[in-house]
Amino acid sequence: MYIFENNIYYQTHTQSSSWRLTSSGQDGVVFNGIADWLYEEEVLNSQVAHWWSPDGSRLAYLTINDSLVPAMLLPRFTGSLYPRGTEYRYPKMGQINPSVRLHVASLDGSSFTTQLRPPDSLETRFE
Repeated sequence: MYIFENNIYYQTHTQSSSWRLTSSGQDGVVFNGIADWLYEEEVLNSQVAHWWSPDGSRLAYLTINDSLVPAMLLPRFTGSLYPRGTEYRYPKMGQINPSVRLHVASLDGSSFTTQLRPPDSLETRFE
């Protein structure tokens, strides 16, 4: 399994072709299997947003969509005489947070993927 351009690919052996599990990835906006800045720093404490089943037959992963999250500009003081800005989507208090979905993909060749829904107690709490 590897992630390229925010999409997840699976390869059964080094000699086999890889198969694309996701196609919604967008640089800096939609993340599959890796964390955006907010989730990496504040929620998961890791860039990893994918997890293997104990037997390796399934892969659970988050899809984090930052398309409605406000962007901020952080100055970068390396590589040039004047600082350049790097845009990160990061909500301030009261602003829109990323939307997050949890998926589980079967890796048995069927490419069956299902989205897991939160428990009712959580679903109604955040509406």
